[in-house]
Amino acid sequence: MTGKRHSYRTRPLLILLFVSCFAGLLLGDPGPSLGTSPSPSWPLWDHFRHHFLQSDGRVIDRTDQDRSTSEGEAYTLFFSLVSGDRETFRKVLEWTRNNLAGGDLDRHLPAWIWGKRPDGSWGILDANPASDADCWMAYTLIEAGRIWKNPDYENQGRHLLSMIEKNETAFLPGYGWALLPGPWGFRLPDGTVRLNPSYLPPEILLAFDAVSPRSPWRQILETTLSHMGSIAPHGFVPDWIAVTKKGQVRPDPVTGPLGSYDAIRFYLWASLLPSRSSLRKRLLSHLSGMVRHLDRHHSPPLYANTLAGWTAGKGPPGFLAAILPLLRTRGEERHLKSLLHALAMMRHKGLYGTPPDYYDQVLALFGTGFLEGRFAFNAKGNLLLPTRPQP
Repeated sequence: MTGKRHSYRTRPLLILLFVSCFAGLLLGDPGPSLGTSPSPSWPLWDHFRHHFLQSDGRVIDRTDQDRSTSEGEAYTLFFSLVSGDRETFRKVLEWTRNNLAGGDLDRHLPAWIWGKRPDGSWGILDANPASDADCWMAYTLIEAGRIWKNPDYENQGRHLLSMIEKNETAFLPGYGWALLPGPWGFRLPDGTVRLNPSYLPPEILLAFDAVSPRSPWRQILETTLSHMGSIAPHGFVPDWIAVTKKGQVRPDPVTGPLGSYDAIRFYLWASLLPSRSSLRKRLLSHLSGMVRHLDRHHSPPLYANTLAGWTAGKGPPGFLAAILPLLRTRGEERHLKSLLHALAMMRHKGLYGTPPDYYDQVLALFGTGFLEGRFAFNAKGNLLLPTRPQP
């Protein structure tokens, strides 16, 4: 296998009222709350569950042959934790364990893709794990163990983290430590290794470093930062990069220098860091191309050529939602309100698009959920949640 992901693409999402952000609370020491929850309900999450989540915990990408992925399961675990939905969390984890990990997440990383086979049966279509999904799943389990005081979840997350470290991290000579997109399929015959920058949410790397300090998570983060000048020379992040056997960053041989559906997450992850974080400032300093584009057009492009610096097209609703936290970090309240209005116009029956696309809704849950104060991350990568009113 020479590569994978993302074939989720395009279509719209939801927007809700946003409340003023919790700027001061984004930083600070580890803690379990952000203050009082802005709303006891989360309409976008409720619509997402109704439309994309099967009763047994399978997340269905209805615009892509009704397939399921470890990414979808991992993101849904995270949003279940954010919403305090323990029953959905349990079901999603159980479906993932039984269908993607051979019944044992202590011994197997989950397979990337599950769906309908050519013979009409349903099952695993691609057994290679996806490291971004694996990281989100391990992180969410560890945080669920901490927040819900459930040692079983924490132990499960630590087991996953250990397997990720063993199978999906590597030292690349001349480049440094890296997170491989999966255990196999990304090392080319000439020694080139394909990497995906959006697979590296800095919040997760910081949290993993605290949980497993003898592992290379801090080095992976620092390696990425040290190469950002080569990764994003015009301030746009590509979907994929290639690292030569001598450690040089080059355009990916499969996708070229374009940034689009994968890369949009890089801007999102960087903007979710605490407002006083020096790491956030360092990352955002390399995203000047996207910032300039937003200043001129007030919405993100569909494509950016990271070597030439040109952009093309208008991003779908998920892109708009993903860029909201960046506008908030820059104090662009007028542009932010304009984008929120544009998103609201794309809402149809509680979701974005007709038909609504899974990936758009996920980006909206991250972007609008953050703006509404439903979650944040502290300086150590821990998840911060609002205090929920007691019944």
